[in-house]
Amino acid sequence: MGRAVNNAGLYRYIAKPWDREDLTLTVREAIRAYLNERQIRAQQARIAAAHSAAIRFVPHEFLALLGRRELADVRLGDCVAQPVSVYYSDIRSFTTLVEGHTPHENLAWINEYLGHMEAPIRRHGGFVEGIAGDAIMALFGTGADALLNAAIESLGALDTYNATRAGRGKPPLRIGIGMTTGECLMGVIGGEDTLKCSVIGDSANLAARVEGLTKHLGTLLLTEQTRGALTDPSRYAMRYVDRVRVKGLSAPTTLYELLDGLPGHERERKLASADRLATALSLFQAGDLTGAAALFEELVASNPDDSAVRWHQVRVSALQQRGLPTGWDGTSTLDVK
Repeated sequence: MGRAVNNAGLYRYIAKPWDREDLTLTVREAIRAYLNERQIRAQQARIAAAHSAAIRFVPHEFLALLGRRELADVRLGDCVAQPVSVYYSDIRSFTTLVEGHTPHENLAWINEYLGHMEAPIRRHGGFVEGIAGDAIMALFGTGADALLNAAIESLGALDTYNATRAGRGKPPLRIGIGMTTGECLMGVIGGEDTLKCSVIGDSANLAARVEGLTKHLGTLLLTEQTRGALTDPSRYAMRYVDRVRVKGLSAPTTLYELLDGLPGHERERKLASADRLATALSLFQAGDLTGAAALFEELVASNPDDSAVRWHQVRVSALQQRGLPTGWDGTSTLDVK
């Protein structure tokens, strides 16, 4: 009773001899107030837990961009346009990896993978805007350098996780990361009953399309927009790999492969051939298919594992057979998604 009286804040003097009815009323009031206080605290704890859970679905960084402090303050139509660097990653051969496993097993390893990938993004000031299966889209308002550093560290995080998978007798995961920089519209879309925070803009689309090209041109690909936004591009090892029009976008895009983060021998071999690759691409884009084919053949012979060189060799060979298209301007239009 003493705890109830104290917690309820009931400090009432009852003169002796105590009146039984007065004492009973005081005790009942103390217990009622105490239980109400407990109920309020429990409700506050549930609200705080619900808010913490909801904010994991909508990053607080996104709310900050919209100028909102709380999720409850978000309204349909809230939006802001600003330049960001976009990171888009995907797992290679995902369908094969999940085949033959239960949904619970697949969800367990996918969540482990996503946990490893989110850490370097967070470390460099980015945040995960969305997850679609095994695909990750992250945004960096902290600059293009933060984007590249997070991508480089992502490969290290993947190596760590692959070591864990190897210990379980599981095959290693391979990923591709597409990166670009530009203005995006971040806002709240939806209908009367369903709202979603989303990113809209060419930069978001381009990052996803560039990631699709990592199957052919290298694990880490960045656009000329991101390269131009770097504080000092010479700090990073990279090479020019193509100029393309990707599916859904009319403007051509110059692509570079980021070599930092790759195994040492792969990085050095690709750096050593970077100038010859640029020359071969220049011949190809100028329409000199014979000269380009000869140089690509040399490059493949010196490094058969270079997927970008092999892909270009196949493309040049195909054009040699059917001829250059009318209006060739040196930019390849690709249907890769």
